[in-house]
Amino acid sequence: MSGMFDENSGTNWKKISYHAKSTFAVLLSLAVLIGMGVFGYRMVHSAYLDWRTAEDYLPPGGDKVVFTVPSGASVSDIGSRLVRQDIIKSRKAFDKAVSQLGSDAKFEAGRFPLRKKMAAADAVKILSDPSKMIRVRVTLPEALRMNEQWPLIAKAVPQIKTKDLQA
Repeated sequence: MSGMFDENSGTNWKKISYHAKSTFAVLLSLAVLIGMGVFGYRMVHSAYLDWRTAEDYLPPGGDKVVFTVPSGASVSDIGSRLVRQDIIKSRKAFDKAVSQLGSDAKFEAGRFPLRKKMAAADAVKILSDPSKMIRVRVTLPEALRMNEQWPLIAKAVPQIKTKDLQA
């Protein structure tokens, strides 16, 4: 028998030690490579998420809010107002979403249902769709004088006070 056993003395401890050290080195190398792979994946994945969300929030968003686009507001004004109200994270994300929408990105004055901390692309889609605008319809009976109309309008639209209408 050759290999691990010597014919004269029995066990060849040098060869056993050599093979044990080699096996340990291979297993240690595999463990290090696997550990580096897992660590590298986690770092790359984390960096990707940071890059993806650095300028924008991830959908779906938080609490519901009503956002008002003022009459005559520019696209940049709308983006700044969205950032100030914490609806979107950055103007950069808003500008990117507007440019991706292209010629369909037309904003009308009005009130729109949005969410806090929502993705800019989702906000732009809602704001550029006139059918998403919150509309309040009031039917006034015929032959009412102006001062008789104000209370009916104020009742239908609680956000508006009668004195504001009269002004």
